[in-house]
Amino acid sequence: MFGFATLLVGLAFMKDSVAPLQSSEALREAMISFCRYPILGVVVGAALTMLLQSSSATIAIVQVLAWRGLIDFPSAVSIILGDNIGTTITAQLASIGASTGAKRVAWGHTMFNVIGVCYMLPLVHNGWYPRLVAGFFPGGITETNVMMHIAAAHSLFNVANTIIFLPLTGVLERIVSRIVKPREDQLLLEPKYLERRLLETPSIALEQSKREIIRMLQIADAALRDSFALFFEEKWEYAQRVSRKEEAVDNLQAEITRYLIDISMQRLEEDEAEQIPVLIHSVNDIERIGDHAENIVELAQRKIDQKMPLSDEARAELHRMIDTTQEMISEVCQGLETGDTAHAHRALHCEERLNRMQIDLRHGHVQRLNDGACNMLSGLVYLDFVDYLEKIGDHLTNVAQGLLSGLRWESP
Repeated sequence: MFGFATLLVGLAFMKDSVAPLQSSEALREAMISFCRYPILGVVVGAALTMLLQSSSATIAIVQVLAWRGLIDFPSAVSIILGDNIGTTITAQLASIGASTGAKRVAWGHTMFNVIGVCYMLPLVHNGWYPRLVAGFFPGGITETNVMMHIAAAHSLFNVANTIIFLPLTGVLERIVSRIVKPREDQLLLEPKYLERRLLETPSIALEQSKREIIRMLQIADAALRDSFALFFEEKWEYAQRVSRKEEAVDNLQAEITRYLIDISMQRLEEDEAEQIPVLIHSVNDIERIGDHAENIVELAQRKIDQKMPLSDEARAELHRMIDTTQEMISEVCQGLETGDTAHAHRALHCEERLNRMQIDLRHGHVQRLNDGACNMLSGLVYLDFVDYLEKIGDHLTNVAQGLLSGLRWESP
């Protein structure tokens, strides 16, 4: 009640403060221009609201001016329309530096009001809209009820605009999506296939989650490739790429897991329900692959900072193990995409080769150390690299075994 009373006192102060303007010829000429060209009123209303960053304050000022007889009702309506455009500046300022979704919300708000004002302006210019609002109040517009007319004009515009746009929400969404396109890193971070509306059809939602898991594995693979390039080429721009992609993998892990849990709350067939824990475990294994990409980045940083050279023989051995790892990733990815267990079997054969390579490369490295053909510190980096590749193979094995079981949970 105190706040409401303060609002009324503030309106009274504004009423008294504008009294001297009643004798201003310049103001009267400006108001006549607003009547002749409503677009000017829209511009003034938008500019005033942008400066004040408060549509309520602008409306209060317009009401007081109309109460004092400084502007007529049609002029007040055009300023009120501009006020609806100006109020979008708050959302636009809040979206600076925000996510793609936040920017699209701000632009959706802006497009909603700008388009509404555009189709309403002709109705204001020919006097239909002011007459429509005046028709809600018997006795015509007077000094005592003009403020109510202005409030009604503002409310009627927003209600009518909302009713018109409700069936056109999809169209507005597509327009805004074209205006605000996500950056490359945001394209990675945001899920591409997890559509919430498909949760009502769990079988389709499960297929969409598998597609997102495949995409997550492809991003993790790209992160690995960048980490390998950093290790051998020693170009630091690869480190930033790995960081962005690993962040995308972490985000997708959370989004996919949440989506799968939501699917589990729907009415599922038994075979569909059995797939969910296997898919969640697969998501966790893929996330660990992304973590190993960052581990290899740390190895590369140590190698570069401490100037640890690797012999040509050691580099060749690592490349052979990398090729096997990437072949295994490709087989697992194709297995997830097609459901063909032949890819899972080939992936497990790759894992056996990785295990043999790890043993053989360790023995070969020990022999090089005994022969004095390898730097001791470089050897430690080499062995860590080999171990990381073998661990990546272990995580891919878990996914491949899930494929062999038909994505069904098997009790030990």
